[in-house]
Amino acid sequence: MTGHSRRVRQWLVPIALLGAWQLAVMVNDGLNVLPTPTEIGRALTESLIDGRLAADAAHTFAAALASWAICLLIGIPLGMALGTFSTLRTMLSLLIELLRPLPAVALIPPAVLVFGFSWKTEITVTVFASIWPLISSSRAAIEGLHARIFEVAATLHLSKWHTLRSVVTPAAFSQILVGARLSFSLCLVVSVVAEMVGNPAGLGWGLVSAQEAMRASETFAYLFAIGVLGVCANFALGFAVRRLLPGLAQAS
Repeated sequence: MTGHSRRVRQWLVPIALLGAWQLAVMVNDGLNVLPTPTEIGRALTESLIDGRLAADAAHTFAAALASWAICLLIGIPLGMALGTFSTLRTMLSLLIELLRPLPAVALIPPAVLVFGFSWKTEITVTVFASIWPLISSSRAAIEGLHARIFEVAATLHLSKWHTLRSVVTPAAFSQILVGARLSFSLCLVVSVVAEMVGNPAGLGWGLVSAQEAMRASETFAYLFAIGVLGVCANFALGFAVRRLLPGLAQAS
């Protein structure tokens, strides 16, 4: 199968579903509460023209990116430390097991009490939900390294810092990269959820506002925009990894 025919086949099912949706709403009066795909497309175009959708998408993406940066700065060093030092692992194991199962939405009420309905609430909730894959993958990457790596480093009389920087980190990076990509996807999802409840801005708030105003076409337009943003962001991240770190991209 050629690349062109594969791409064509990928679009067959979505196009067929849109056609069936359009036809079902037009012929069934019981479904008239649903907008047709053409009405959604019109609402999407109008939102793009007046700039609201672009501004909301920019806010959501910026919040997700900022949250991801915080996750990277905290999650990777913490996970690597947990995988390296058994004493630290013992000290923090109970706290981690208590916090990790908590759903992110449960943190929204206390975050609102502390920060109000603001971007701080959104960032806090998003980081809390998205940091765990990074901690887990970084810890597992360190724990999964072969003991011979450390034996070679000791034979070469490398310091602990040199061993960590030049030996351990490159060997563990491909597995850490998997956690980083999962964390980025979670940042986008949780940012939208946090905007629905804890921060009146972005795509999440736009979706809720359209629903409360009973603007069905705009509601589905925002839903479509959220999906497109996720696909584009994931594609951009994958492209960057393939261009900058081709060997690691294949390993992940």
